This record gives sequence, C-alpha cells and structure tokens, in this order.
Amino acid sequence: MIAIESARPSDLPAVRDLIESVGLPLDGFGEVPTEVFVAREGESVVGTASLETHGGDGLLRSVAVDELWRGDGIGDALVRAAEVQAHRIGLAAVYLLTDTAGEFFAGRGYLVIDRDAGPVPIMASIEWSVACGETAIPMMLPAAAIANS
Repeated sequence: MIAIESARPSDLPAVRDLIESVGLPLDGFGEVPTEVFVAREGESVVGTASLETHGGDGLLRSVAVDELWRGDGIGDALVRAAEVQAHRIGLAAVYLLTDTAGEFFAGRGYLVIDRDAGPVPIMASIEWSVACGETAIPMMLPAAAIANS
C-alpha cells in the first residue's frame, strides 16, 4: 500500500536519487522553504513532489515517480498533497515549469502563462531562472482553483 506523507530527513538521499533518475534538475533543491512529499511503499520512496515557498506563492517542482510505479495515480496524489499544503498555508497561486507533463497539469486546472509573467520571487528562483531551460512550459494554478481541487 502506498502512503503519501511529508518526507523525513532520512528520505532526502532517496528523494535526490529519484529526482536525478528521471532527469529533473536538482539545482537549488531545498535552498528555500520547501515541503517535500513522498510516496512510500514500506520504507522505499517511490515518488516525490516538492513545494517551495517564494513570497506569497508556491513553486511546485521535482514531481517524480519511479518508473515501476507510474500509472497508478501516485503523481496525482503527490501533486494533490502539495496543493493542499499550498492552500493550508495561504499561498496565492502555485507555479511550475514542465517539459513533459503539460497535459497532466492542464487536466488539474493549471494554466499556461508567459514565462516572464510570474511573480518576481518565483521568477528569481533557481528553478525558474537557471535550472529549467527555455523549452519548459510555465504554468500556474490560482488560489481559487487550489481551494476547489
């Protein structure tokens, strides 16, 4: 049975390994206030998602599911956990960049935006300004959608 929960400090090496294994950037990971969620099968980390806080907004990053566990709704559950946290702490919106999961996030209500249309603290993040290339699609989920998701 898969459990979705906040990561323990002892999970962070496995989280980093998983993020790297799916080709996502680790630049700046954990350098700002971040809530890391994991999908756990027993003691094994099989999925992860992180929510960074930048000013009054969130940056969803590092959503990764082990290849053997894809297609079971784990990614959706991890993103939902991050969105619930964003709502709980009163963030105005959640932003992200993606090269591969645009349709997935659009299906969750995320809207494509111009890369230079995000809030200044989000655009100044390492993820937004350095780690993700120009081909990454910028998206956002407004607070009203977070509350209703």
